[in-house]
Amino acid sequence: MPGKPLTIEQVLTLLTETPSRIADLTTGSTPAQLRAQAGEDEWSANDVLSHLRACADVWGGCILAMIAEDAPTLKAVNPTT
Repeated sequence: MPGKPLTIEQVLTLLTETPSRIADLTTGSTPAQLRAQAGEDEWSANDVLSHLRACADVWGGCILAMIAEDAPTLKAVNPTT
Protein backbone atom coordinates (compact mmCIF):
# COMPACT_ATOMS: atom_id res chain seq x y z
CA MET A 1 0.00 0.00 0.00
CA PRO A 2 1.50 3.36 -0.98
CA GLY A 3 2.34 5.83 1.73
CA LYS A 4 0.97 9.30 2.13
CA PRO A 5 1.81 11.59 -0.84
CA LEU A 6 4.60 14.07 -0.28
CA THR A 7 3.76 17.72 0.10
CA ILE A 8 5.13 20.27 -2.35
CA GLU A 9 7.49 21.49 0.36
CA GLN A 10 8.80 17.95 0.95
CA VAL A 11 9.38 17.41 -2.78
CA LEU A 12 11.22 20.73 -3.10
CA THR A 13 13.36 19.85 -0.08
CA LEU A 14 14.26 16.47 -1.61
CA LEU A 15 15.11 18.08 -4.94
CA THR A 16 17.32 20.62 -3.20
CA GLU A 17 19.09 18.13 -0.93
CA THR A 18 19.56 15.22 -3.32
CA PRO A 19 22.63 16.46 -5.25
CA SER A 20 24.63 16.97 -2.06
CA ARG A 21 23.41 13.61 -0.69
CA ILE A 22 24.61 11.88 -3.87
CA ALA A 23 27.95 13.68 -3.59
CA ASP A 24 28.29 12.66 0.07
CA LEU A 25 27.50 9.02 -0.76
CA THR A 26 29.92 8.80 -3.67
CA THR A 27 32.85 10.90 -2.40
CA GLY A 28 35.89 8.73 -1.95
CA SER A 29 34.53 5.91 -4.11
CA THR A 30 36.83 4.55 -6.75
CA PRO A 31 35.65 4.26 -10.37
CA ALA A 32 35.57 0.47 -9.92
CA GLN A 33 33.33 0.80 -6.86
CA LEU A 34 30.95 3.10 -8.74
CA ARG A 35 30.72 0.57 -11.59
CA ALA A 36 30.28 -2.46 -9.32
CA GLN A 37 26.90 -4.18 -9.32
CA ALA A 38 25.51 -5.71 -6.12
CA GLY A 39 24.14 -8.67 -8.05
CA GLU A 40 22.94 -9.93 -11.38
CA ASP A 41 20.46 -7.52 -12.98
CA GLU A 42 21.32 -4.88 -10.35
CA TRP A 43 22.33 -1.34 -11.24
CA SER A 44 25.65 0.10 -10.20
CA ALA A 45 25.91 3.58 -8.71
CA ASN A 46 27.18 4.73 -12.11
CA ASP A 47 24.13 3.18 -13.81
CA VAL A 48 21.80 5.04 -11.44
CA LEU A 49 23.62 8.35 -11.93
CA SER A 50 23.62 7.88 -15.71
CA HIS A 51 19.89 7.17 -15.62
CA LEU A 52 19.22 10.32 -13.58
CA ARG A 53 21.26 12.38 -16.05
CA ALA A 54 19.42 10.86 -19.03
CA CYS A 55 16.06 11.60 -17.38
CA ALA A 56 17.09 15.21 -16.83
CA ASP A 57 18.17 15.49 -20.46
CA VAL A 58 14.96 13.94 -21.80
CA TRP A 59 12.37 15.36 -19.40
CA GLY A 60 13.97 18.61 -18.22
CA GLY A 61 12.22 20.73 -20.86
CA CYS A 62 8.86 19.22 -19.94
CA ILE A 63 9.41 20.00 -16.29
CA LEU A 64 10.31 23.60 -17.10
CA ALA A 65 7.15 23.92 -19.22
CA MET A 66 5.03 22.56 -16.35
CA ILE A 67 6.54 25.12 -14.01
CA ALA A 68 6.12 28.02 -16.43
CA GLU A 69 2.64 27.27 -17.78
CA ASP A 70 -0.70 26.39 -16.21
CA ALA A 71 -1.67 23.85 -18.90
CA PRO A 72 1.34 23.16 -21.13
CA THR A 73 1.13 21.02 -24.22
CA LEU A 74 3.91 18.48 -23.90
CA LYS A 75 5.34 16.70 -26.91
CA ALA A 76 5.61 12.93 -26.56
CA VAL A 77 9.20 11.90 -25.91
CA ASN A 78 10.74 8.52 -26.60
CA PRO A 79 13.73 8.26 -24.24
CA THR A 80 15.41 5.65 -26.43
CA THR A 81 15.75 7.97 -29.42
